[in-house]
Amino acid sequence: MTSSKITREGLTSNGTSAIISSLMNYTCGCVLRRKVTALRLWVGIALNLLPLAFFKYLPVLLELGPAGSWQYDLGRQIILPLGMSFWTFQGLSYLFDIYFEEELAWIFHKP
Repeated sequence: MTSSKITREGLTSNGTSAIISSLMNYTCGCVLRRKVTALRLWVGIALNLLPLAFFKYLPVLLELGPAGSWQYDLGRQIILPLGMSFWTFQGLSYLFDIYFEEELAWIFHKP
């Protein structure tokens, strides 16, 4: 693989993960707004942290196997999307704001 191919794949992966995360957080926020419960908040927290844990810790665990095995090779190919931690914690902040019924700032809204 050439480095330009890796870069394009990485950019596609970053955009895709950000879009999926945004849609998931919007859906969780809508569900949480209908009825604010701790269970719904915890589901949103888990849905945000699972992809982050997958990208951060699964490659490390797979690389613990013997070098040359399929697990080791797979672990070397999984790349953490750029900004995944930031995007995850922004989504969690959004869900906490809804849960604690704080006023959400509308950036593009003019009074």
